[in-house]
Amino acid sequence: HSRGQWEGAYASHSADVWDQTKRAFRAGYHNFLRENADIILCGHPLYWCTLYEDLLHGSGSKAMLAVVDQPPFFLVPSQ
Repeated sequence: HSRGQWEGAYASHSADVWDQTKRAFRAGYHNFLRENADIILCGHPLYWCTLYEDLLHGSGSKAMLAVVDQPPFFLVPSQ
């Protein structure tokens, strides 16, 4: 990252950027995951687990296991 590892990482998790990331992830992967995954395994940073939120509800919902091997507040936006 041109602004350094931490500044770049936090910028990529700002509310606007993260909403855009979630929309792109949903469009690119959710149909495949609904059809092919039995369970979702999510790791660090835990904030990335929000990419799968829509798969946890409704018909055909998936279960999620979260692996907490980093501090839970790693890369969590301050807003």
